[in-house]
Amino acid sequence: MGRQLAEHVENIPWAGINIIGFFDDRKKGELSILGINKPILGTIDKVKHYLEDHLVDYIYIALPMRAEEKIRTIINECSTLGAQIFLVPDIYSFTLLNAEPESIGDMLVLNFNPRKKLKRAFDLVFSSLFLLMTLPFTAIIALLIKVSDGGPIFYGHSRITAAGREFKCLKFRTMHKDADRRLSELLANDQSLREEWERCFKLKHDPRVTKIGKFLRKTSLDELPQFINVLKGEMSVVGARPIVNKELYDYYKETGNLYCSANPGITGPWQIGKRSDTEDYDERVELDRLYVLNNDFWLDMKIIVKTAWCMIKGKGAY
Repeated sequence: MGRQLAEHVENIPWAGINIIGFFDDRKKGELSILGINKPILGTIDKVKHYLEDHLVDYIYIALPMRAEEKIRTIINECSTLGAQIFLVPDIYSFTLLNAEPESIGDMLVLNFNPRKKLKRAFDLVFSSLFLLMTLPFTAIIALLIKVSDGGPIFYGHSRITAAGREFKCLKFRTMHKDADRRLSELLANDQSLREEWERCFKLKHDPRVTKIGKFLRKTSLDELPQFINVLKGEMSVVGARPIVNKELYDYYKETGNLYCSANPGITGPWQIGKRSDTEDYDERVELDRLYVLNNDFWLDMKIIVKTAWCMIKGKGAY
């Protein structure tokens, strides 16, 4: 936190603050801290003596809250020695867990499931316009699915959204009506298919897929109904992959808290990368983790543009 504060101060020279140096118990004798070209002036217990001999305007305490005794000592010993004292709250370390500071009245709290207003506003506008623009096309798809075998048009599968809640992730039905029964038979009678399912939670050459379903999957058009999930607040246009409960507990583990801090997306870094060709599940988890920690509006725009190109190529989709 001390290094981040120093970088921030150096990036606002108009504030008129000149950093003299650091006091640190773990960096004794070093000339700088992690690339910040400012000297180590001494250990923390030397702050008082330094203030007695030098004119200093500000002291910034950037210690973890577990160092309560050291913080109290600095405040008690240095408050009368001419410098204004500021404490950098340790809560900023929680940004690594995708937390955002908010307030309830006069109290500061951390929100571990932040819903960014710009992202939500974009989701609502983009999804509404997209559904309206594609309505004639989706109506044709729905009609073709219905007349093919008389079964339901949509298929809802349980997935995980923010806070670990389950929801029905909607898709155009691409399989035969009795797909669940057929899957049980396939996995019971074919070990290689069973291993593929346990590894990827899908089958590359799935015999349950209908003719129109193959086209919808190849072009990713089967996912169009998920824009309804976006309007309901269960998904975002861009986000981590929608996963099932078993994936969350078997593969994400300690990364699960990050995954559950945001809504999953219709598209995301995995979909524009290797997509279904990725067999390394750890790579999938890492892509989701990095997206949740680093997503911003312009990154989402880039992913949407690349998604359109991937849909045209049809690479990795099945």
